[in-house]
Amino acid sequence: MARYLTYSNASEVLDSVYRASSLAENCLHRLVDSLAERSVLEECRTQLGELEVNGVFLFPFVPFASCAELELKLSKIDANFVQNLTITLSNLGALIFVLQQFAVLSNRKEFEGVFKEILRNFRALCWKQVPKEALLVLLVVVFRYAQKSRHYNAALYGDNVSFALGFFLYLCGLTEEFEVMNVFEMLQSHLIS
Repeated sequence: MARYLTYSNASEVLDSVYRASSLAENCLHRLVDSLAERSVLEECRTQLGELEVNGVFLFPFVPFASCAELELKLSKIDANFVQNLTITLSNLGALIFVLQQFAVLSNRKEFEGVFKEILRNFRALCWKQVPKEALLVLLVVVFRYAQKSRHYNAALYGDNVSFALGFFLYLCGLTEEFEVMNVFEMLQSHLIS
């Protein structure tokens, strides 16, 4: 990519940046729309009602049985719901990585403010658009993805899904709410013990 940035003119590079940004926006739209779908939220609210009282979790982490139950309910809405979300997160992660590389490697004056503008647009698209209860769906995605070989190789090859999930939660303003669910304790209790 460094050679591309060195030998391409500014308009070509900016065109590539905006194309990657547009594709990333499409991924964000799909994620927000999927997680805000009425039938999905109804299932999440029902599930969350069994896990908390007055907004306080009854468990140290979300039980595996709750994830499995929600996954089954989501598959009745759309058989590929979790898989499609995982693919979208993976694509988003790759595109954000490309945009980061453009931002790091390009030091042209023409690019000043471009990446801040892109990030502002992403944030405006997602901020407070995903209800808290929809985080249960992302928990199911993480749980299922953690059991795949691609996740085990993440330390060597990188992990688009985990990277994109963190970025998406940041854009939505839901990082702290997701941390309350103690994802890693849940994964450790089921996959390691």
